[in-house]
Amino acid sequence: MIRMIVVRVFVALLMVLTVTVAFSQQPGLTMRRDGTGVVSIGYHGQELLATAPASLSITVAETDGKSTTLQGNADARRTLDGDTIIHTFDGAVLLTNITQDGDTVKLKVTLRNTGQKPFTRMRYKPFIFQFPKRSLGTSWKWGYAVTTSNEGEPGVVEANWGDSKVLACVDEIERPVTFGFDGNYGNSTTNALTIEMPLMLQPGKETQYRFSLRFAPGNADTLALTRDLNEQFARRYPYTLTWEDRRPIGAIFLCLSATKWATNPRGWFGDSKVDITTEAGRAAFRARLMQYADQCIKEMSGVGAQGMILWDVEGDEMPHAITYIGDPRVLPQCAPEMDACADAFFKKFIDAGLKVGVCIRPSRVIPNGQGGWKHLQVDDHVAEMAEKIAYCKRRWGCTIFYMDTNVKWERGMWQGNASVLPAADLARLCALHPDVLIFPEFGRMGYWSVCMPYGELRAGTTRTKDSIKAIYPKAGSTITVADGDFFGNWNSLRQGALHGDIQLFRGWFSDPENRQVANVYRETSYLKRGATVKLHDTLAQQLTDADPVVRYTALSTITHPTHEQVAVVLERLLLEQDWVVKKQIVELLGASGQADAVPALASLLQDRKAGLDAFAGNALARIGPAATKSLLAMADSKDVWLTEKALDALSQYVDATALPAVLALSAHENLKIRLAAIRALGAQHDPSATARLVALLKDDQVNLLIEVCRALGRSRDRTAIPALVETIERSVRTLKNNTLRLAAGDALEAITGKEFGPYDNRWRSALTAGTL
Repeated sequence: MIRMIVVRVFVALLMVLTVTVAFSQQPGLTMRRDGTGVVSIGYHGQELLATAPASLSITVAETDGKSTTLQGNADARRTLDGDTIIHTFDGAVLLTNITQDGDTVKLKVTLRNTGQKPFTRMRYKPFIFQFPKRSLGTSWKWGYAVTTSNEGEPGVVEANWGDSKVLACVDEIERPVTFGFDGNYGNSTTNALTIEMPLMLQPGKETQYRFSLRFAPGNADTLALTRDLNEQFARRYPYTLTWEDRRPIGAIFLCLSATKWATNPRGWFGDSKVDITTEAGRAAFRARLMQYADQCIKEMSGVGAQGMILWDVEGDEMPHAITYIGDPRVLPQCAPEMDACADAFFKKFIDAGLKVGVCIRPSRVIPNGQGGWKHLQVDDHVAEMAEKIAYCKRRWGCTIFYMDTNVKWERGMWQGNASVLPAADLARLCALHPDVLIFPEFGRMGYWSVCMPYGELRAGTTRTKDSIKAIYPKAGSTITVADGDFFGNWNSLRQGALHGDIQLFRGWFSDPENRQVANVYRETSYLKRGATVKLHDTLAQQLTDADPVVRYTALSTITHPTHEQVAVVLERLLLEQDWVVKKQIVELLGASGQADAVPALASLLQDRKAGLDAFAGNALARIGPAATKSLLAMADSKDVWLTEKALDALSQYVDATALPAVLALSAHENLKIRLAAIRALGAQHDPSATARLVALLKDDQVNLLIEVCRALGRSRDRTAIPALVETIERSVRTLKNNTLRLAAGDALEAITGKEFGPYDNRWRSALTAGTL
């Protein structure tokens, strides 16, 4: 039997090696022409160019303010000097010079206006690509246009179909242009390479752009392949941010929006009993505000914050999307009760050694004629924001600013499409106020050269992207961590804090997550200090050192714990008082895989006050079946929280002995427990688990259905296919939920290997045809 297994493994490895060698022996990029232009582009033997013709449209401005479009196609082109394709129209000439440099196709596109009217836009599709498979990423599933703009960005789009990829790159950054792929509509693999130029090209003038298509293996380092573009971008937008303090910041929200409370129209403290209409009421408001400041200062100091930012100093009288006024200059008119107290309020924080900040917006705020306020788009956003910042600096000493809705609109506020303010605008603003920290709601790559754009953990931001760090190594983001999976993203959040991100936390009360913000920053300090620690003596002696950094570092150096080391660590666990060190012990015990660690970890999983339950659950899951008995005992608890934690641990590994209990809990009356049981069923790969999950697809609760789809995707059981097809149809026709639609499509793709994404009609057709 052992010999047979060895032979099978050898054969499998040989097959993988054969495929790899065959792929590597194929020529890299090949490009073939005929008398009309490029007719073939291949990479490692895979033909990528579809036969559909290129197309061109040019928008021409008319004297009456309207526009017309010149249309062109492949019939209007011819080859000149072997490298250049020329499109000639009545009033326009487009020259596309196409050359090959190794595994790169270079394009130089020149547009000439030979007519009598200015051009305002050019849209050009020089190639139609047929990728072997759909490219990776959610955007490709939906068939959206996957493009980049070089306005404040390096201009790189990646199409990766697994074994190979192509990077569509804008090779210059001086003038705005959009480049990329037009979208694989209907989830096909056909994608048009698209160039779109917003311009004002006068008669008799020409403009030129350079692009490249860089082909590489699918696992090649994108940052290395585009290093030249990143370096060029860094020269265009040099890093000038001088904000060295990267400690966390406490966020404050004072109000509820649009309450329409007669005595508290701005929603102060979320309390309908507040009365700002009488002198006595305003005095009580002031006293409560000062007490509130003291409460915030205590919480922020405990977390180790560098400062605070108040989102709604003007109150929240208006509904969304103008809830946050973002213009403290109008405070005397829009919230006189706060205007009378604001100076003393901010001074409390300054006196406590904390920086202070407020929210601003690029728009101008004016009365709406109905007792409220409205926003106007201004011509010079930079000047408008610079004045707001200057006012807050003079009056309160503000140095921290959140920039809400940092966009401009096509035809004025809320009219037409919105676009994020150019990176050059942020650079100009920060040059006027180099001593402040600004974190805009939306970010372009160039923003990171001068500020720290905003992100949210609940929306998936855990740290500054590697692509940004490749250009600006010192760059950081400002990330609000409330309502996100903090423990599940601990390592990424810690990595971000270690390398310069700032975490925003709820600063007005003792949110349990605030303690974890403090802990993650403390762990980063241990990592930094640990680099200089020299370890001596035995592990037992190291773990009794008075310095927690020594204890933490000693544990961090162990990758494969022995039985002797586990025994030492378990003994220390009972004595350890430092949370960060204790967490490291828990992670080491999980890495050991040893059953001896189960009782101690089970105890920590049940201890809410210790704050290590998430790490203990993961550690038990790493140990696996030896922990099942303890986890099942906890899953049988009447404590919903503990049952959910135990089931989440069971969802991370396979053990058939857990199946009966998990099946029973999938019918529990509590939704949280049912969801956790569904996740655990997805790990079991058992027919009875699949049958139960399929039965649950009859439910109408969208959150439950999404979890079931994910679990079935993990199971890869083909018997679930018909029910999943019905589910994706329900997501479109009755439930009308795109998240469920994607989840069902993902599950079907995982089971069948087909790439029909969220398109219910394609799944139904394939099921009917018997091809699934």
